[in-house]
Amino acid sequence: DEALCIYTGRFTADKGPLVLAQSVEALIARGARVRALFVGEGPMRDAIAAVNGVLIRPFMAASNLPDWYRAADIGVWPRQESISMLDAAACGLPIVISDRVLARERVDGNGLIYEEGSPLALADTLERLFSPELRRQLGGFGARKIREQFSWHAIARRRVNDYQRALAV
Repeated sequence: DEALCIYTGRFTADKGPLVLAQSVEALIARGARVRALFVGEGPMRDAIAAVNGVLIRPFMAASNLPDWYRAADIGVWPRQESISMLDAAACGLPIVISDRVLARERVDGNGLIYEEGSPLALADTLERLFSPELRRQLGGFGARKIREQFSWHAIARRRVNDYQRALAV
């Protein structure tokens, strides 16, 4: 009966995972049933591990992450873009990213943005995703979007079309 947020990647200040940990701690203080799972390694590991509501797993190959994404409810990348966002969305996970991320197409229709650097703003955004219906809606759209726009097949189709147009000139 808890919502599980997941972050995968480096535990460094430039990636901002501590903001997620602090957000989850704030939500727990509000009475929310939520936890955060961090998969990775880095210099912020101990600071993240010290926060209430946090679970940490060591770095693992990307090929092992889909089962973890499917077990989670919300994917969160607090600062920079990551290929992991696309992997999580492909698994049907709604995602939350920073309002400073330039690649908004990664979240349009399949997630939400929050005010970067603010644990309370992230907590408020995560709270919106406690709705199972909204998570299903965003996650389903994201899985379709990744398949249609970001899969290797979709990229190859676009490349072939580019070549065909170039040859037709």
